[in-house]
Amino acid sequence: MRKRFIAAAVGAALLLGACQNPPVNNVIDAPLGAPEGVTLDQVRQAIMFAGNKRGWQMRQDVPGKIIATHQRSGHMAVIDILYTTTTFSIVYFDSAKVRAANGAKSAKLYAPSIWRQGSSYSHLDEAIFPAGNKNSLMTYAIGDGETIRTPGPVAVAILKSIGW
Repeated sequence: MRKRFIAAAVGAALLLGACQNPPVNNVIDAPLGAPEGVTLDQVRQAIMFAGNKRGWQMRQDVPGKIIATHQRSGHMAVIDILYTTTTFSIVYFDSAKVRAANGAKSAKLYAPSIWRQGSSYSHLDEAIFPAGNKNSLMTYAIGDGETIRTPGPVAVAILKSIGW
């Protein structure tokens, strides 16, 4: 049982190691591979251990969510790691390019409390980038009569940050 849990931690370490170099890809609801009966705190400890070993600064935001930061070659990456006892997600939402395009703030992604395939973590948040905002093309829905011809500086910065 311990060996399988350690294997899960190693898997998380490899995944976090991959996030150090562009492109950075989001991972959504990947199986954790932890043994049955593992606690949420044990999962947190394993993920934080794996990330710290790869040079990420890790902190728990709330139970089930870790915020990890890594700085390299003048580029800063900030990711959310959302986890349960069976799955984890890595959501990349911040970089120096994004902050430069968004008034020194990270870009809030659309993350409703109920998962929406194709929209959750794939679009900018409508509340932050409402209709008429130059970045609203990349929100999850477009309003009636709304015409936008460019993705906007925040979406372009996100795309550049992930290697496009």
